[in-house]
Parts: sequence; structure tokens; C-alpha cells
Amino acid sequence: MSEIIKRLSFDKEFGILTKQALEIKLEKLDKFDSCFIDFNNLKKLNNLMGYNKVNKIIFNIFQDFKDYGCVVGRWFSGDEILIVGSDIKGKISILKDISYKNNMSFKEFYFIKNNFKTIGGKIGRLKQ
Repeated sequence: MSEIIKRLSFDKEFGILTKQALEIKLEKLDKFDSCFIDFNNLKKLNNLMGYNKVNKIIFNIFQDFKDYGCVVGRWFSGDEILIVGSDIKGKISILKDISYKNNMSFKEFYFIKNNFKTIGGKIGRLKQ
């Protein structure tokens, strides 16, 4: 049973948590910095470079964030990611550099020292 839960909690393409697993993790945190990432033209890049190559780039990017102690997971759809940790703005500059080198771009929205209930509501309003 625990193996099934583990597989359902983890997105193996990007190497990050699913939305449900991320929500459970966030409920346990008090205050945190976070950044909502929305990749641009991911479908176009997938068609141009191939899904495997794009997924590998994204997987490696988010592996670096996890190495820095951040929690990373999908939020709404495949190209919308939530990153939670400390010094988020400093770490996002790394993501920008790597993305630029790989012809990728994204929009980011920061939420500093928020909690799970606040962040969920704010991101919900961004999507409307």
C-alpha cells in the first residue's frame, strides 16, 4: 500500500510532488516563502525539442531546488509549479539562467512569509 501512495504522490516526469502530496506537505508548514511558476510555450518546446528532452531539463532544474531544501510540486496543470523554501527569490535567479540557456521562459509570482491557506487563495485568484 505504501508503494502505491508513494507512486501517486510523485510526478516522475518532472521529479516533483503531485498537487495532492504538495498540499499535505504545505499543511505541516507554518510560514514559508514560495514562488508560483508558470512556464511559457511548453507545448511548443515539446513539439520542437521532444518531450523527453524538455522533461529531462525540467527534472534537472527542480532537482537542484530539492537539493537546496525546497519543496517542489505541480499546482494546476503540467506547466504550473509551486516552489516552497527559504530565499526563494535568490534561487529563482538560478532557474531563470538555466531556462534562458534552454530557450525556456516562465512567469513567476512571489509570496513571502505566507501560510498554506493564504497561498492557496492567492494562487486561485491569479488563475481567474
